[in-house]
Amino acid sequence: TLHLNKHDLMQEPRLDTILQLARTGRMTERAVESLRLAIACADRTCDSSVDSCHLLAGLYREGTGVAFHILEHLGLEAADLENAMDARKRPLEGETIADDLVSCLDAATAFSIRLRHSYCGTEHLLAGTTAEGVCSRTLLERLGIAPSSVDHEILGLLGRLQDAG
Repeated sequence: TLHLNKHDLMQEPRLDTILQLARTGRMTERAVESLRLAIACADRTCDSSVDSCHLLAGLYREGTGVAFHILEHLGLEAADLENAMDARKRPLEGETIADDLVSCLDAATAFSIRLRHSYCGTEHLLAGTTAEGVCSRTLLERLGIAPSSVDHEILGLLGRLQDAG
């Protein structure tokens, strides 16, 4: 279980900035962990800014959330994602948080609101990675995963969860 306190956030100012940019009421622990892993991915690839592709990698690396299970169900392989991340065009220098990550977070928040959810989970962040104009959407397409299939899987799974509840 991920326990976050003010001290943890101060240790990683980029995470604090991203959470403020998300403008959402409640981010789940798995969603926050995915964001933390996105930052780690940016650091691993020596990128100066965190973008939506890093978030996609963070959602996959988190390994237990709804987003991970959907990506796995759609056939995403860790090695393919790693290779695609290494081969892609790099984010702009000088930005700490790429504009496309902000667009992705806005889309995730809008998706959560549209579904009348009081939280933002990995499934909402995954929906944000399929938004028009974000680099993660292009990355998913390059990996053979249609953004519409991601959205279909999310809505199908959420419907099944609501029916079971």
